[in-house]
Amino acid sequence: MGAGEWDYLGHSVFHNQSIVFKSGGGNFKACISTGSAGGRYSLMEQDPVNPDDEVNTEYIPPGGCHTWNVASYVDGTNGKAELYLAICNWCKDRDYQTRADFWD
Repeated sequence: MGAGEWDYLGHSVFHNQSIVFKSGGGNFKACISTGSAGGRYSLMEQDPVNPDDEVNTEYIPPGGCHTWNVASYVDGTNGKAELYLAICNWCKDRDYQTRADFWD
């Protein structure tokens, strides 16, 4: 799609953190499926050299979405931000899964 339109990147089913999705910057959206548990989710920017950066942590209810501006997290030779969604630290190793869909 073009500028100003959402491009569907895919989905991830996870216990602690999603797979990594690449964004060219601007807005990045994650939606939690209705069958999943709501909770505090952190959008993280993967960095192979330094500790991963936390973009922000938000409560996202089942069936809800949140949008982050990730323009300042674009880096590296590919000019992309490598992003993943992680469940809050005190919720780690839970026994249920989250399904999230991602758009850029």
